[in-house]
Amino acid sequence: EGVANWSLEGISLMYLNDLNQRTSTSNNAAISFFLGIPLVILSYFFLRFFITRLSTELERLVKMLLFVPVNVLDTVTSVKVRVAILPPFFPLSLCITLIFCFPSLCLSSLQEFLETGDITASSSDATEAQEQQTKHILDGCEDAVLVIGAGRLVEMCNPAAERLSHFTSVELVGVDVNVVIPPDLGSNANFLKRITIDSTTKETTKVTIQQEIKFRTKEGPTIDALVSVSQSSARGKTIFGLFIRDITPLKQREEAITHEKQRAEAMLLNILPRALVKQMAVQSKTKNQIIANAYDEVTILFANICGFSQLTHNMDAEGVVLTLNSLVCQWDKMALSFGGAIEKIKTIGDIYMCCAGAPVAFPENAEAMVEFAVCILEGLKEFNKSQKQAISIRIGINTGRVVGGVIGLHKFVFDLWGDAVNVASRMQSSGVADRIQVSDATYQKLKDKGYKFESRGKVLIKGKGEMDCYLLDPICYENEGGQRLSYLVAGIAC
Repeated sequence: EGVANWSLEGISLMYLNDLNQRTSTSNNAAISFFLGIPLVILSYFFLRFFITRLSTELERLVKMLLFVPVNVLDTVTSVKVRVAILPPFFPLSLCITLIFCFPSLCLSSLQEFLETGDITASSSDATEAQEQQTKHILDGCEDAVLVIGAGRLVEMCNPAAERLSHFTSVELVGVDVNVVIPPDLGSNANFLKRITIDSTTKETTKVTIQQEIKFRTKEGPTIDALVSVSQSSARGKTIFGLFIRDITPLKQREEAITHEKQRAEAMLLNILPRALVKQMAVQSKTKNQIIANAYDEVTILFANICGFSQLTHNMDAEGVVLTLNSLVCQWDKMALSFGGAIEKIKTIGDIYMCCAGAPVAFPENAEAMVEFAVCILEGLKEFNKSQKQAISIRIGINTGRVVGGVIGLHKFVFDLWGDAVNVASRMQSSGVADRIQVSDATYQKLKDKGYKFESRGKVLIKGKGEMDCYLLDPICYENEGGQRLSYLVAGIAC
């Protein structure tokens, strides 16, 4: 019984001790929880305070450094020492140094240095060194340099400016820039207005472009020059740096290139129609180098001098070429008088070939070609009368679909291909001397346009068989007074 009572009491004591321990642990946890929250909040505000201070100190430091040149900053030994001792302690005292010590120490060192006034002397020495360095650079510059201040007075010039203007630096410095850039030449007046400084308001107009000017030398002649302007401030005043380059050789080269380009273009236009020259220029930028076009309606003319071989049998070479050249040149001039409506294709021996409606299409191509043929006949009469010759020609005309283009590598010309070309050639070879023979296709286009034709009926055409052919009536193109009519362009004189 005694043992049982002792065991019961022991168990009770153990239970009470365990209960007390659990209660104590719970109380400690609660106390820790309630005390930890204020500590965390306090730590947050503490860190926020020091981070804000760091930001403020760094901002002050940055603002101060903005007004201190780098070469002057290098002379602040105290700052350099503090920066130098930072790395050894960096791993250990990172937060303390960054947050509290380093910005404040640097600021105090800079403030102490600025208060001594040494920065003025250091800045002055640095400025003079920079000016000397700039002067050395300008002296070695190939372009002429003029530094312009208030009143457009020249404050400095480099040796290249002396060579360009033939003035010495003593003669240039202190004078108005008008001496070398006269306002009465070219666009100089507009340029000078843009670099004028208002002495009362100190306002300027920034010039950031290049401009061509007329630059006058000491002897008087002017040269073409390109000027670039740099605007800046030095010691509290605005100045302009004029960088002037003589572009006379460049102008001469450009003029020579332009002249040769025009000459080459003129030679090309003597070979090819203008429309094809433009087409070739466009296609030269692409891989397609083939010049080929289809024309739905083109009127082709062939003119052949009858019996030219027998006519020139007794002539020397110069006489043959002179006679043929006189006629062809006359026809070329007539074609030009139609304002591009008639396009000469080529000459084949004593045969003259031209077309209307290619490479530039227009609906009145048949009318234009018939009028051109009439001009040829009238011009031949005047030629025979002045040269005391008896030359006759046959003219054949046809209208139809053709293909035009340029082929070959050398001596290329614009040419036409198609059945319409062959028929026009046959109209000429089967025609009548000093008459204009047209095919049925051309006749159908002109029969209701006031022209009169004489039908030849069916004519055997080589390679084509029998075809309807028509001769233009000689009186159909004259009115009652004997004056020539023009159905296309009024006033064309053959």
